[in-house]
Amino acid sequence: MTIAMELKCSRCNGSNIARNGKKRNGPQNYLCKACGRQFIRDDRHTYIGTLLCVPRLIKTMPARGCGAKDVAAIFRISAWKILKTLTPPNTS
Repeated sequence: MTIAMELKCSRCNGSNIARNGKKRNGPQNYLCKACGRQFIRDDRHTYIGTLLCVPRLIKTMPARGCGAKDVAAIFRISAWKILKTLTPPNTS
């Protein structure tokens, strides 16, 4: 029995994906042929801060009264990741 998973690029949402070697710690690396982004499957991440759902969760926590250090402790990710997600990009 085989299970087929369709991979999509998180940057351009393209489906023209090619395998592109392996990372040092073992997971398969993929390359989007449309935009050139390299990535690994979301279920193979070892650091929770790199998951696609985490920025959305980080943005809802301060609305519930949690500080940056509380969010970092809850998700076990760095405070730098929290601040980078919550701070709007400088457009000047």
